[in-house]
Amino acid sequence: MGTPGEKSMITATLSVQYCDEIIRHAGELKYSLIGVRPGFYLIPEKTAVIPQLCLCITYHIPITCQGFVPGAPIHIDILRNKREVTWTLNMVPEASENVEGHDSLNGVLMQTMLNFPVSNQDLIHARLRAGETVLIESSQPLKIMDMQSFAAESPALKPASF
Repeated sequence: MGTPGEKSMITATLSVQYCDEIIRHAGELKYSLIGVRPGFYLIPEKTAVIPQLCLCITYHIPITCQGFVPGAPIHIDILRNKREVTWTLNMVPEASENVEGHDSLNGVLMQTMLNFPVSNQDLIHARLRAGETVLIESSQPLKIMDMQSFAAESPALKPASF
């Protein structure tokens, strides 16, 4: 055990579902994800613009998580190839200030990215930050693949159009 007040090695969790559309049901906190992507997104050519890419992001941050400081702003970054930040959601600092009596911060976010330019073999993933400290990165990226690369890498899964 560590010293009193020391943060343990408890980690945050982050999950991302990529899909074509998200529908919010009236009067309820219930959503339907339409066209969920199974880890890859097929494009017709080596480069393309995805008209609409939706993300359903869930996170869990234990207040004892290493790197978490109450009051620090919480950010979710969407990255291309682990380097290029393509979008950042900056949550209000108040979301992480009032932790008294709670053991964690939890959230579900829905984001729609319009006219998103991509290239063959791009990897899209998310990361969760508290201030400038990265708490966790999503472990399952969305891989962008052109039809030719997909056919070469996955001959058993060829689309019917081949």
